[in-house]
Amino acid sequence: RSVYMSWSMGILERVLMRFTECVICNAEAIRRDLIDRMGLPEHKVITILNAVVIPRHPGPLERRAARQLIGAAEDEIVVGTIAALAERKNLAILGRAASLCKAAARLRFCIVGGGPDEQAVRAAIHEHGMEDRFKLLGERDEAWKLLPGFDLFVLTSRSEGLPNALMEAMA
Repeated sequence: RSVYMSWSMGILERVLMRFTECVICNAEAIRRDLIDRMGLPEHKVITILNAVVIPRHPGPLERRAARQLIGAAEDEIVVGTIAALAERKNLAILGRAASLCKAAARLRFCIVGGGPDEQAVRAAIHEHGMEDRFKLLGERDEAWKLLPGFDLFVLTSRSEGLPNALMEAMA
């Protein structure tokens, strides 16, 4: 799913490759990385792309319901993301970005997801004085149902393979 493999993990992968029939990647870039950087044999590494179900176009009722959960007024612009609250997702930067946009428009920010860096994300939001503009909704089984409430979707990750959240937002 990603290129976060360290050099030592690559050695282990190469050792285990004797017993591995096939390694499946979800993006061609990851496949190429495993072959070129990690030295895995090309014939044992394949790509099967991720897919998402494209829902019917949401109507005003879905948008209103999502915005109500987010706590956004109709005249606000909602900037949102769905992600694990983990260091590699770089969500703390959203607090800083929000502070730079403070005077530009009526913006509301929403982060859907949970994880080990929740306190760091909350601290970054607090550091920039943006608590009144942010809603952290935690983990949601059907997070995609909040997408109709977003006006903008952001992806702050430092590195991604083929992120499901981005594909779902585009759909």
